[in-house]
Amino acid sequence: MNGTAMRQAVASALGNVPDVRGFAYRPGTPAPGDVWPLLSFMDRAQGDAFVGTWRVRVLLPQDEEAASVWMDAHWDDLYYALKPLGYVQRMAPVLLAAAGGDLYALEITMIAEE
Repeated sequence: MNGTAMRQAVASALGNVPDVRGFAYRPGTPAPGDVWPLLSFMDRAQGDAFVGTWRVRVLLPQDEEAASVWMDAHWDDLYYALKPLGYVQRMAPVLLAAAGGDLYALEITMIAEE
């Protein structure tokens, strides 16, 4: 699956998770529950094939406790929504740098199934 198709597949799959809105690219004004994929790198597989590793970011509520509660309630659904698209390797809370200050997000690392 090429990068454009994978972005759309991730957005569509995660858009079916309650409280989540999937986007192929970062929305202009992200809100809690917005999710978008970023291609991290491509690893060479067999022959001329490459396998992509993706970072899928979910913007969380900006209160630390609310962010933790949101992650606890949704990580399972996020995992199962992504499972048909690739190997979910890790989920980790991160801070995203933004003009108005850091934002809480959940970053999911996933290796695409080719």
